[in-house]
Amino acid sequence: RGGGGRRSKSDEDDEDDDNKKFDDDRDDLPEVHKVSESTFISHERISTGFDSLDQQLSPRRLWKNGAGIALGRLYGVTGVPSSGKSSIFLQALLNLSAAGATTVLIDEEESLDDTMEMINLVRPSLGLKKKDLDNFNVIDDCRIIEKAFERCEEIDADVILINSLQEFKSIELENASDGPF
Repeated sequence: RGGGGRRSKSDEDDEDDDNKKFDDDRDDLPEVHKVSESTFISHERISTGFDSLDQQLSPRRLWKNGAGIALGRLYGVTGVPSSGKSSIFLQALLNLSAAGATTVLIDEEESLDDTMEMINLVRPSLGLKKKDLDNFNVIDDCRIIEKAFERCEEIDADVILINSLQEFKSIELENASDGPF
């Protein structure tokens, strides 16, 4: 910062706003869970077809007997633009579909034509034929996340990949704030 380390009024305001994010004046306290009284859930896992990705998605103790994506779990993947997130997970989704899982790609970042072209370019490199993708579904042009999930429920999807969550709106959030979020 220029000015010999002097802080502007807007810098102080920004810092006050940042500190408010961490204030916890709520009356409710976090819940305490007794491990001895807890029910342990074991999620069925499906291999993505990539050992290193399966290991990243699984606790280390599972690596020897079935690492992979856990059905019923939510994963968030972040990274810098063009780092390959969409490409690797599209390939994993294709592998999961070929293995029998009902998969859905919800893609609001690319056009349907571009998505289909990418699938047809990647498919042969994975050793997959078009008939191997009978369980693979694409939902496009659906900017309301709840509507996309309704469609996923209709086809009883096992694995859903959302490409670019930031492109979606939520009915609940839009109604709560009287405008788009």
